[in-house]
Amino acid sequence: MRLFVAIELDPGVKKALSETAGLLIKQVCRANLTRLENLHITLAFIGETDRVDEIKKELDRVSGKSFDIEVDGFGRFGDLFYVNIEKKQELTALAGKVRSVLTGIGIIIDNKPFVPHITLARKIVCAREPVLSVERIKIPVKSFMLMKSERIGGKLIYTKIYEKYLG
Repeated sequence: MRLFVAIELDPGVKKALSETAGLLIKQVCRANLTRLENLHITLAFIGETDRVDEIKKELDRVSGKSFDIEVDGFGRFGDLFYVNIEKKQELTALAGKVRSVLTGIGIIIDNKPFVPHITLARKIVCAREPVLSVERIKIPVKSFMLMKSERIGGKLIYTKIYEKYLG
């Protein structure tokens, strides 16, 4: 099973980001937009594993208080276009705790530095750099989830299999 740990976005945030993605697609030649229901903030990418129960047990040990973060501009990783998320101490700490409990049980995670973002589109090919603006959208963080990723009928589907609420 292909897994990752993420913060789910509320419907209002997803809608606003979807509208921004629509503006993005008008400025590029080609792009694979992230489906509205798949928009999220990844805390840790796990990859293929069958240790779901063990991972849930460890994630249950992660504690913290709920907090808010905000969208903060745009960025690119090669042909991937994303929305920046402000680097707030609470968010960085949460990602660190999640990654720590996972590596503590020998789960090998993507060890790239944590860069909080929401992927809007992949495989962007454009004649010139897209020009966009986005209002500072407040994102409440009240929980995080263990998500399963699978391709069904040609679509990438993310399914929540565990949720941990923050105090």
